[in-house]
Amino acid sequence: MSPRAEEQVPVSELEPALEDLRKEVAENPHATPQGLIRFSEVLYLKQVEAEKSEEKAKEFFLELQDCALNKTGRESRNVEALCLLTAKNLKKKYASLNRSVEALESRVNPETARLTRLVPN
Repeated sequence: MSPRAEEQVPVSELEPALEDLRKEVAENPHATPQGLIRFSEVLYLKQVEAEKSEEKAKEFFLELQDCALNKTGRESRNVEALCLLTAKNLKKKYASLNRSVEALESRVNPETARLTRLVPN
């Protein structure tokens, strides 16, 4: 599937499987797993599209929220952190998302929150 086609797919269907990420790390422990890189690229494309309107941003936020709260049960803190970081980026464009993002930050797994603090704003 091309990155443009992936923009139309819900985030929950694009999340890389934890087993796949672990396999990639085992094969090359000194590099970021390709599955995580691909996922972040698609999140970025979806973010760019969502930033075109506040309505789209709010819809995308709901997908990011489910991802950050691990609604899919995939248990990848790195994936959850990418979703939370993307939500935080959306609130920079649309202040109406501030409360929702702050509430999300208080609800995520503590390890997910810690990972997001490692990334400079």
